[in-house]
Amino acid sequence: MINFFDTTFYDKESVQYSHKRYNTKARSYTQFFFQERLRHVISLVGKHAGSKKEQVLIEDGCADGIVAQIVVEKHPQLFYRVIGTDISPGMVQAARDLNKNQALSFYLKNELPLEIKADLLLAVGFVSPGIFEDEFSFIRAHLAEGG
Repeated sequence: MINFFDTTFYDKESVQYSHKRYNTKARSYTQFFFQERLRHVISLVGKHAGSKKEQVLIEDGCADGIVAQIVVEKHPQLFYRVIGTDISPGMVQAARDLNKNQALSFYLKNELPLEIKADLLLAVGFVSPGIFEDEFSFIRAHLAEGG
């Protein structure tokens, strides 16, 4: 059985995560898949973000923060705060090291304060059957009313 909470793999992967998936030109199916998925996510964020001021976005399972960083770059007017969470200390540290934008912050998932609520919450490509209930509990705890 796969242990979805074992961060060993993700901690090792953190130093090369974005480079392996988001090079400027796709040279493998994996890169093509991740780049296309990112393009769709950016489009969906633009379509589904509300119109209220000072919105918060949480990306659950942010890895090294590449998606959150690109959301801020592509939609700078939509969110005053973008937060990435991950279970991997290595990924969170990589996200902090790679992303210096003041609108971005990164937390270990279990350290995100409960009072932080998101108007939009992303969980892109990592939710697996072994962790559905944990993920939905996190989403319910951190999604603002009407989000």
